[in-house]
Amino acid sequence: IFNRVQVKSVGVIQRSGINQVVQRPDLSTGTWTGARAQVRPSLGLATPGPAYYEYKFFVPGEERHRVKQLLDSLYSGTDPYGSGWVHSLYFDTPDNRFFNECLDGAACKEKFRLRGYNSTGYLRPQIKRKTLAGVSKFSAPLLPPLDDNCEKWPELQTETEAALEIDHIANQRLNLEPVVKVSYERHRYRCFDYRLTFDDSIHVSKGVGMRGFVRGEYRFPFSVIEVKTRTDCPYLPGFGMLQLQPISFSKFFLGICLLKGHSDVLNKYL
Repeated sequence: IFNRVQVKSVGVIQRSGINQVVQRPDLSTGTWTGARAQVRPSLGLATPGPAYYEYKFFVPGEERHRVKQLLDSLYSGTDPYGSGWVHSLYFDTPDNRFFNECLDGAACKEKFRLRGYNSTGYLRPQIKRKTLAGVSKFSAPLLPPLDDNCEKWPELQTETEAALEIDHIANQRLNLEPVVKVSYERHRYRCFDYRLTFDDSIHVSKGVGMRGFVRGEYRFPFSVIEVKTRTDCPYLPGFGMLQLQPISFSKFFLGICLLKGHSDVLNKYL
């Protein structure tokens, strides 16, 4: 039952307007032909959370229950937070800077979001930064919590180094607006130093700053497993039994596409 599978790293290139799965370049050199890393200004007061690698796997709708049962049989009870709802309100600039970074397969992608859990409101502003070397986050508490009626990126009232860094970076992006809300039921597992999450019932709805939408909400016809680890080529006991396809995937990017009527982006998943 504890068969081992090597999880290969995946990256993104752009072809005909749709992100395609490709082999990630050599992480030891940090090079990627045709792409240029973008340097982001920073106060240098705080460093983001420890960098990690992030791997994602597509779970077809008809396989959801089988995959969930197998994950429970292998890893049930290994994460102290178990299961619960996750809500993320994503922000973008008026010229769609962060959406275009996903669309173009930029070597450095940023996402600004407010994160909440279950029915607590949005508790944590986060800046997520993904480069060829991995993923890192700035995160700070937000008091009082905000709700879905939030119309702009909040200014943090605390003066921790992380909060000051988030305020500094956000002020440089200018006029951040909430464009899409993403909600899903997250089931959490641990395996050695790997963190596995099974995201089910993913649905998106428009934020007050979204323009050009044709739908107010959309529910994804599939689920996603994410594996987060410090290891660039992890071995996961039992994971090979799931027989899942690795994908390059962004809930933020896909959600905006679907709300604007571009359902063709689902073709590679269906």
